[in-house]
Amino acid sequence: MAYLLQLLFATVFVFSAVFAEGMDGEGEDYTRESSEDGLDRLASAIKTSSNTNRLELKDAFIGHEGSKTLANAIEKSPALTHLQLTSVDMGEEGALAVCGAIEKSPSMMQLSFESSSHIGDAGAMALAAVIKKSSSLSHVNLVMNSIGEDGAKALAGAIETSKSMKYLDLRTNLIEEAGAEALAAAIGNSSSMQHLFLESNSIGDNGAIAMAKAIQKSSSMNRLDLRDNFIYAQGAVALADAIEQSPSLTTLDVRKNDIGLGADALRSALKNSRMDIKVDFDKQMEEL
Repeated sequence: MAYLLQLLFATVFVFSAVFAEGMDGEGEDYTRESSEDGLDRLASAIKTSSNTNRLELKDAFIGHEGSKTLANAIEKSPALTHLQLTSVDMGEEGALAVCGAIEKSPSMMQLSFESSSHIGDAGAMALAAVIKKSSSLSHVNLVMNSIGEDGAKALAGAIETSKSMKYLDLRTNLIEEAGAEALAAAIGNSSSMQHLFLESNSIGDNGAIAMAKAIQKSSSMNRLDLRDNFIYAQGAVALADAIEQSPSLTTLDVRKNDIGLGADALRSALKNSRMDIKVDFDKQMEEL
């Protein structure tokens, strides 16, 4: 029977919420449980239904043992399409256990590990394996997870071959120039990627130039967020030139970069394009 479970639990250190949602939104409300008891009850409840399609866990410390319980719950949910883990501290080993369970999930469409355990390159590599094998996964959120060059390269290899990936959010990680170049090459060869968010990753001018080449080549890329990335005039000019040749891009965000005279090139591109280009022009003019 499809159901909705809402488990709200408080511990001495954290306040957490777990949601398990079925197809028809029916269910019960459980409150004031410990995180361990809440996860155990969640896993037990899932065993009674094959219709759970959404799991959400927020602001929780679950550790390795709790991660195993969560992984078991995921494996017992063949209809699971959405998994959202926000600010969940499970450790690297726990994150890998959860990734292993996700890899076995046949219907997963949207996955979020936002600010969860700083899963790092090892977690990103595990998730890359999930993306490669999945024919349904389209949205992945990995905001603030200490993912560096190696993790970015693994994710790039995955999205290049994926036919379903459309949305990748990597804001506030450690991707830098080499990671951005790998992602750019993948975007240029991807037939499905539409949205990429790279705010606060220190990709620099070379990363921006690589992205410029990618958006010229991609026939599916729709939105690119490059805010706060140490992009200067050279990178901005390359992006401006690429805009006029891009077959699909509709939104480019380069705010919080010191692009200087590159703002003029983007302003000109904005006049000649219907694209939404987000530039803090006033700030650039003040710094000239």
